[in-house]
Amino acid sequence: MIVAGPLMNFVLAAVLFALILMLQGVPDPTTTKVGEIIAGSPAQRAGLKVGDVITAVNNSPVENWDQLVAETNKNPGQPLRIKVLRDAQELNLTVATVKDESGQHKMGIRPTLKKMDPFSALAKGTAFTVQISGLILSFLGQIFTQQAPMDLGGPVRVVSEIGKAAEFGIFQVMQLAAFLSINLGLFNMLPIPALDGSRVLFLLWEKITGRPVEPSKESFIHMVGFGLLLLLMVVITYNDIVSLMFDNR
Repeated sequence: MIVAGPLMNFVLAAVLFALILMLQGVPDPTTTKVGEIIAGSPAQRAGLKVGDVITAVNNSPVENWDQLVAETNKNPGQPLRIKVLRDAQELNLTVATVKDESGQHKMGIRPTLKKMDPFSALAKGTAFTVQISGLILSFLGQIFTQQAPMDLGGPVRVVSEIGKAAEFGIFQVMQLAAFLSINLGLFNMLPIPALDGSRVLFLLWEKITGRPVEPSKESFIHMVGFGLLLLLMVVITYNDIVSLMFDNR
């Protein structure tokens, strides 16, 4: 019963991810068909259009997106001569590339999206939830070992991030909601007094020792923990407000 609440946070995240995969889809790596062109990108300036199928880059045939990426990065910084199939007509275009944060050279295009069936989407959504949970736990470990900076946000920051996500559409909001749900589930399972994780810890202690912790002592521990959580929430909210004020200047 105690772990049911946090567990439903993970279930909600998996369902949200599944809905995104069913309604929006995932990039289809089996084709070179252009699904989106980034505004102001070299691809847009060169005349590429959504629906174009890229058949060759610098006279090298490409049949899937991985081959397209590989050929694009073979001659970094150099204009690409590409062959495009559009409405059963073959066109020859010259496209420049730009370097992104990871060091890859890109034209400014994205692949088409392929919608998944409900069962595959739910399986993939569950895998995403497990993967993100692992990344969050790893990041928490890095914070405690001082390998990563502490970056906490409260309700004010959450509302701000939701507003930003809403500008990019409903799917960004759903993705953010899934991420927040995972965070909430993991946070509730931490062995901190007043949270579900601490109650599980008390039950484990009772299982090991054969006797429960005195109710008065347990209540006192939870009360102290709840007070510290409220104090932490006040500090985080204050920092969020100050941060937003400086960001809006």
